Amino acid sequence: MKLAMIGFGQAGGKIVDKFLEYDERTGSGIVRSAVAVNTAIKWFPDRRGLTTGAGTMAFAAGSALFVPYVRANATAAGYPDVLRNMGLLIGAGIVVGALVLRDPPADWTEGVDREHSGRETVTGAGPAEERQYTWRETVRTWQFWLMYAMFVAGSGAGLMLTARIVSFADNHGLGPTIATASATLLPLASGVGRLVVGELSDRVARERAMAVSLFVSGIGVAAVIWFARAGNRLAFVGAVVVAVFFWSPQYALFPSLVGDYYGSRHSSTNYALLYSGKMWGGVFGGVAVGWLVTVVGWDLAFALGGVSALLAGGGALFLSPPASPPPEVQKR
Repeated sequence: MKLAMIGFGQAGGKIVDKFLEYDERTGSGIVRSAVAVNTAIKWFPDRRGLTTGAGTMAFAAGSALFVPYVRANATAAGYPDVLRNMGLLIGAGIVVGALVLRDPPADWTEGVDREHSGRETVTGAGPAEERQYTWRETVRTWQFWLMYAMFVAGSGAGLMLTARIVSFADNHGLGPTIATASATLLPLASGVGRLVVGELSDRVARERAMAVSLFVSGIGVAAVIWFARAGNRLAFVGAVVVAVFFWSPQYALFPSLVGDYYGSRHSSTNYALLYSGKMWGGVFGGVAVGWLVTVVGWDLAFALGGVSALLAGGGALFLSPPASPPPEVQKR
């Protein structure tokens, strides 16, 4: 939906920004992400990273299919019809999906080969299905709250980029072509990054994949600032792509890690709790950065976003599975 709205953005101004901000920052994606992605995780517990990467890639980049239609009707008179038609189409897709989605049978994971699971290769922990944490049990573990802080910090940096990159480029005099190119490539880099890094996390320790991904994203934000100040337009666009490519996999890695740590039975509920951190990340990426720009300027405001991504990556280095199931789980 975000990429589709680019066509509106070139004709509709700030009202479109409000649509985009609402989609990114209000938590409207909690049901979409928690239910759809975590249902897939239950079907493919040995390929959680690839599964969540593919699912969230569709959300990030699949909206490109709507761009021709939106751009062809990006006029004030065309807004109501376009929004109505897209709403009907999306609503129909949601209804069909709700009717089709099913959890796997109870014995689905018997005999599943977990040799390539990143978490198990490194930690030697038992199958996640032996550790079915409810949400109450999940929030009593320190791992959940560390991941929550990481989610807020990481999403804040990425949402800052998606919401402010055009204004940042304009402020540095990079020209409307570069600003538009950066905004157009954002969702594409976001989608591909989720698939690639998500799949990679099935082959290496997922915590390490998350740490490296967020670290590189933070470095990418620093490169965005550097090349903007230097006036290097092509390098600026490349830095934007790198920063977003390595930021967006958090939406594939976190639900996978929740399944790794807390089991798949309650993964939708557990990830929904974690995903609520995107709301606070949106507050930073939108309101806080907007205020910081007026106080310290664009470069320092963006630099703080890059630091938050680095801190999130650092947090991943301390993650490890819960030491043992809670008492309620042990009795099952």
